[in-house]
Amino acid sequence: MEVHSPGLRVYLKQLDLTDAEEFAHQINDPVIARNVSSPGNIIPYPYTKEDALFFIDALKREYASGISVSFGIRAVENNLFVGSAGIGEIDAIKKQCLIVYWLGRQHWRQSYGTETLRLLLAYGFEKLGLIKISAEVDPDNTGSIALLRSLEFEQERFDNIMRFGIKRHDYINPLKIKVDL
Repeated sequence: MEVHSPGLRVYLKQLDLTDAEEFAHQINDPVIARNVSSPGNIIPYPYTKEDALFFIDALKREYASGISVSFGIRAVENNLFVGSAGIGEIDAIKKQCLIVYWLGRQHWRQSYGTETLRLLLAYGFEKLGLIKISAEVDPDNTGSIALLRSLEFEQERFDNIMRFGIKRHDYINPLKIKVDL
């Protein structure tokens, strides 16, 4: 499955095992491991291809059970793998979820994060029919905090992790997305 929109420089392609080497290469960074890790989900460093194979296989099982969908973020221009994003902890009753995302360090500050989150929001609200999307961020990850705030996410909680959320009625989407299965 792919999610894309005209005019964006990135698109989302559902992760599969063939992405493992590129996934491992991009996430194998101590800063990314710290930023993406949360209490209950520790990203190892160093991160190996075997770690990626195990992780992607687990994500495929979660997708089959309907609780998540995970994507590789790819540059439209050259199909380069630049990071990963996903919609997890999908609650079909409450119609809400938790998004996760990360970019390889060399792809920071190029608006790829903004474009990725715009695609995730459009997919979650428009295709999955969610009414609330949340994200959890390490308090030291100032770039991600600024990104969420720029997209109108509201801070909901702050303990050892910051939680932000956006509701469908607060979401303004100028994107026309296309999902190819």
